[in-house]
Amino acid sequence: MSKLRRIGVHKVRGFMLNVTHFDWTAANIRYGRAVSRRLGGKHFIINTASNGRGPVHFKRRVGSRNRTIVINCHPLFRGTGRTPTTKTGDRFVDAFMWISRPGYSSGSCNGGPRVGDWWPERAFDLARYGTQRKRSAKGTRFGFPRGRLTARQVSGTQFSRDKFD
Repeated sequence: MSKLRRIGVHKVRGFMLNVTHFDWTAANIRYGRAVSRRLGGKHFIINTASNGRGPVHFKRRVGSRNRTIVINCHPLFRGTGRTPTTKTGDRFVDAFMWISRPGYSSGSCNGGPRVGDWWPERAFDLARYGTQRKRSAKGTRFGFPRGRLTARQVSGTQFSRDKFD
């Protein structure tokens, strides 16, 4: 927080979360409230454009250590999250917004076109798997019933055993 204070965070009205990740809305609310407390009660907004099925992460043995592998570049079977609104149910969360545009590419990983290009297949998938959930349901993994999808399936083509061994 000292870095934020040095750059003048006291001059801003608030901050935004989840612009480049797929974390659940409830997790962002918890984290945002912790940051807000440390910043004197700043308000924040949460990007819900593609977090409707939550993050894709899994444990993997890399050498002699267990690591958490996080897939942030076009993980598969993701969906849009909460509809944009200012009615968030939390006094510190000013809005759920679609800051990133669903259907536009974040890079060429997992079959995507160049950054910023329209990708209709991705847009259809985000719409198909969209949900209003704030958190994962009991008995689910990767936003679906346990056992339905493997880490390899959700990670897509960017995941290969060689990359992490």
